[in-house]
Amino acid sequence: VGIQIPTAIADNSYLGNIVLTRTADSKTDTYGGGNYRILPRIISLNPSSGAQNDALTVIGNHLCQAGSANCPNAFSYSTPIYNVLFDATNALNPTVWNWTNGDSSTNGVDVKVPAGSGIVAVKVTSYDYDSNTATFSYLSTVPKPPANLQQFKSDAVTEISVGGGTNGTTVILEADISATSSIQMFLEVEVKSINSVFDGTITASSTIFGPGTSYADVEATVSGLSNGSQYHWRARGKNSSTAEVSNWVAFGSNPSGDGSADGSPANIDFYVDTSGPAISGVCAVNPTASSCDSSQPTDIQAQIRWSTDESATRQIGYGSSCASGGDAATVFANMTSKQPSSPSGISSSPHSVILSGLQASQTYNYKIRSSDAIGNISYDPADTTCRSFGTSAPQTRVMKTLEFYIEQATAIGNSFSKNFDTFVSESKADRSNIYFKSVIIEIFGTSVGDGVGDITVSATLNGNLSTYILADPGNGKAISWNLSKATSSINFDCVYCTDNTTASSTLDVSVSGPTSNSLLGAKAIITYYYEPL
Repeated sequence: VGIQIPTAIADNSYLGNIVLTRTADSKTDTYGGGNYRILPRIISLNPSSGAQNDALTVIGNHLCQAGSANCPNAFSYSTPIYNVLFDATNALNPTVWNWTNGDSSTNGVDVKVPAGSGIVAVKVTSYDYDSNTATFSYLSTVPKPPANLQQFKSDAVTEISVGGGTNGTTVILEADISATSSIQMFLEVEVKSINSVFDGTITASSTIFGPGTSYADVEATVSGLSNGSQYHWRARGKNSSTAEVSNWVAFGSNPSGDGSADGSPANIDFYVDTSGPAISGVCAVNPTASSCDSSQPTDIQAQIRWSTDESATRQIGYGSSCASGGDAATVFANMTSKQPSSPSGISSSPHSVILSGLQASQTYNYKIRSSDAIGNISYDPADTTCRSFGTSAPQTRVMKTLEFYIEQATAIGNSFSKNFDTFVSESKADRSNIYFKSVIIEIFGTSVGDGVGDITVSATLNGNLSTYILADPGNGKAISWNLSKATSSINFDCVYCTDNTTASSTLDVSVSGPTSNSLLGAKAIITYYYEPL
């Protein structure tokens, strides 16, 4: 005779009899003498997989065999008659495990997962009575190798390219860390001079994140770096609870992935340079000079020249007096004028800046500012003083304004181009004292008969282009335009043209757009002055 224990038996009923009744004559037989025991039974685990320290509930029935006594509200495996085993490993101690409802009608046990791996059998022991087993799968708690390694200056915003430099002794190293299961983890980095191999010594660590499975842009701050040194670095993830670590990942292109294991010299990941360019060879000379010669500034212009020991920007602060300030940077900031208005791009040495619009017979004070490619700034003089130069006595100059025309009307078409040379006789290559002040390009009589589509007008003088888009007014209207544009950025100075007798600049006007464009004419108005020979 086979029987199944009824599910209707209450959780707090553990002992009883098995009674067999024959239907034909209603005779019975009793087995157990009141001592037949219903053992603990695990129905399921929630969850059925996880990692060390995860919370887990054993769901079942008759998990407490206390009989008429109350089940304990909390206990650990130090009491051997109450226990939860993961194979042969006890649930974590001193972490307690609790009956779900804390009385003799319990249907679950809360527990923390102990250390382990693979697939294990979970069993509940209550008053020395063992339950059936349920399968639990351990998820890996080892962090994955970090990804997306990056390096930044101390502001955590300015990225340092592979092999690039920083102008501070602190860097921020970043990576994404992750794991298969939800864990607490953090980033560890090892930073070494390129002359030193990695040895596993941790240079810096991030804060702890989690529990979770993925965290992006985790930062480790590295301080105390040495000026003039070159570095390489690597990173790994670490589980803060188990101390498990991922494989190392090297930044950049270091050999063998760990920076030095193959015995080759390590590649440079970044270098530290906190020194600005060394400024030397400063002079104030004639604007046409190509070196620090014996020439002098003119009455209205001066050229400041200097050299640096590395490529650098160039800028001059100047005025009739040296500004005040507690340091060189403040003095420079307080100078009356700057040329250029903001620092130029990086260029190789020597450097030159032309100062124009000066007054004759005047003493000028100036200060130089140069910065290298990673932002280190130097001033000359390096203290709160200034250098100075004097302009010459006033010189006589002749001012002229010339107008050059294209007067021929064009045939109607969808595109055309007209050009002519603007010749300034005083701008021969053998005359270096001519100064061009402005060029105005005027385009007149540009029209489109059917008024369909925008029209594009391009004016080019000496290879420099300006483009204008003229909007279609719509409704099929015939329209016409006149344009006047100051072309201060156009190179119209032909002082150094190779042909001394025909030195000129070419004005080219092109029109494109609808099919019925036409152009009446264009002109260039050039204003300049020169010193009579």
